[in-house]
Amino acid sequence: RPPGTPEARGQRREERRGLVVLQREGGAPKDEPLGEEGEERRAELLERYRTISNPEQVAELQALLRPYMLRRTKADVQEKLPLKTETLVKVELTVPQKRVYRAVLDRNLAHIANPRASLSNAFMQLRKACNHPRLLEGGADGEEEAIRRALDAARELEEVGGGAARAAAAAGLQAEVEAGVESLVHGSGKMVLLHKLLPRLRRGGAKGLLFS
Repeated sequence: RPPGTPEARGQRREERRGLVVLQREGGAPKDEPLGEEGEERRAELLERYRTISNPEQVAELQALLRPYMLRRTKADVQEKLPLKTETLVKVELTVPQKRVYRAVLDRNLAHIANPRASLSNAFMQLRKACNHPRLLEGGADGEEEAIRRALDAARELEEVGGGAARAAAAAGLQAEVEAGVESLVHGSGKMVLLHKLLPRLRRGGAKGLLFS
C-alpha cells in the first residue's frame, strides 16, 4: 500500500500493537498487568516507532519481530517448484455467442433473447458472452425445459437405490441429465473444449483449477 494512505497508516498501527504484545514482560497475556518494567518498555517502543519515516526503523522492527514470525520467501521454496509451462488455446465462439457478442457491441438488446442483464458495462458483458451466452440471455423454451428436467433428474438420482427396477429408472434419469448437460455444453466454445479436455486430464491423474 502507498505509505500515505489511511490503509497503510492503519496497518502500521496494528503492527505497533502487535509489537507491544510480543514484547510484553515475560510474555504475559494481554489481559494481565504489564508491570512497571513492561509499561516502560511499551512506552519506549510506542514512542520510538510512533512515526515510521525511514528504512532504518523498518529494519529495526523487522529484527524485533523476526523471532516471533514464520516467514518464507520465494527463494526458500523455489527449488521445490516445477518449472511453469503455459499453453494458450484459442477457442472459437459458438453461433449463439457470436450473436450475443455482436448485440453487446452494438448495445442492442433486441438481438438478445430474454435478456438477464443490462448492457451498461460493455466490457463485463463481453466477458460473460465469451464464457456462455446463457449468462446474458435465457435459452429457448426447449433448452430451458431440458435443463429443468436435468436438474430434477439429478436430484432424483441421489435418492435412487439398488435393484433391477431402480437401475432402469436410474438409466432414464441419467439420460435426462446428459441431455441437459449437452444443451449447456454446446452453447459455449469454452465448455465444448472443457467437455473434451477434463475427462482426459482426469484419466491421467491431473488436477485442475478453473477460473474466468
